[in-house]
Amino acid sequence: MRFPPSRFEVRDQRGRLVTASVELRYRRITVLPPIGKQKRYRPLSVTVLHAREPETPKDRPAIDWQLITDLLVDSLKQAVEKLGWYARRWKIEVFHHILKTGCRAEHARLGGYLARSRDPPPGNLVMWRGFARLADIALGAALAQTSPGCG
Repeated sequence: MRFPPSRFEVRDQRGRLVTASVELRYRRITVLPPIGKQKRYRPLSVTVLHAREPETPKDRPAIDWQLITDLLVDSLKQAVEKLGWYARRWKIEVFHHILKTGCRAEHARLGGYLARSRDPPPGNLVMWRGFARLADIALGAALAQTSPGCG
């Protein structure tokens, strides 16, 4: 389906917040497994979202996003929501970069799985420890932003 332009806030190459007006289309499709694997795997239903800026802005490249998700999209509101998630991806990537470099996540005591490729996947306890540590970091960051004199 195709809809009138939607507006999103995105960051340009200098990190400034700008508003982009994009044309949005989406469609639900079914992807079949390879011919030799059809007995082992079932078809996969996915939604393809395509957001494109009709005109190129002068200060950054035009948006041309093609996203594939297994989440169901039945309306323009749901499609805009999924694109909003994607538009915020840089915040998540910056967070993971800081966690990886500044907090040395590879060297954290999460069971060694991140450091040694031959280890089996981490169990529930190890995943819970990692999640708890991330939650502590997020809480600390939120408190630092709201407390005067911090940061």
